[in-house]
Amino acid sequence: MQGKVVIVTGAAKGIGRHAAHTLARAGAKVALADTDVERLQKTLKEIRDSGAEVVAIPTDVRDEINVRNMVHQTAERFGQIDGLISDAGIVPHFNWGIPRWPRRSRCLDSR
Repeated sequence: MQGKVVIVTGAAKGIGRHAAHTLARAGAKVALADTDVERLQKTLKEIRDSGAEVVAIPTDVRDEINVRNMVHQTAERFGQIDGLISDAGIVPHFNWGIPRWPRRSRCLDSR
């Protein structure tokens, strides 16, 4: 990954954060994108403190203009884009209070 440039969406926490750290340790230049600006800045500092080249770009991937801006800023900063890890998403059971897993349908139980 030495010298490659990778955008990671959902980079402020969870799998995206872990992926960004892993890429940075492997020598990639990383563009962090997320809507959680506070956590995004924390991840930026962690990766920057490790000596890697990194930029944080607050981005809502649901908004085309935000995504275009993220891509433009990354290309301007690093001169290229070699990869994308698209980890941004919403986990409904946390946000909307619905059950974590759907109940098993009795009609599917053939016993």
